[in-house]
Formats: sequence, structure tokens, C-alpha cells
Amino acid sequence: MSIRDLVTMIMCLAGFRERVAWNASESNRQLCRFLDAARVEHAFGFTAEVPFIGELRRTVEWYRGYRQAKSGHALPDA
Repeated sequence: MSIRDLVTMIMCLAGFRERVAWNASESNRQLCRFLDAARVEHAFGFTAEVPFIGELRRTVEWYRGYRQAKSGHALPDA
């Protein structure tokens, strides 16, 4: 998954409607990471049971509650 795809997913889940300005001068930085799920399972005995998008959605929901509790300001609903 590219960083751009991840940012797009987070924006959709968080209801963020603004434009993202990508800094082209930083283009030689790492654009994506890859996880070897089989290696993780072998090393730690862990297998993901919930799809990534589901966990990302839970994270955004947690952040909404956390932000509201800390500041009294809620994020707009997606």
C-alpha cells in the first residue's frame, strides 16, 4: 500500500475534505512499506483476524472520542 493510498483512506474515514499538498522535493523518500504477514505469523504466532480497513476505522473512531474528551471538539462525521 502506498503512503498516498493510506492517506486517502484515512481522509475518507475521518471526513477530511481538504486537498493534500504533496512535497515533490521529498520524492526520494520511502513511498511505501511492505509487511511479510507470513514472517510475522511465524515469528510471533499472530494472524490478523480483522481486515486492515476495519482496524483503521476503529482507530479513527477511537481518535474522535479521544479528541472530544480532551478538547471538547469533535471531528466531523465521515
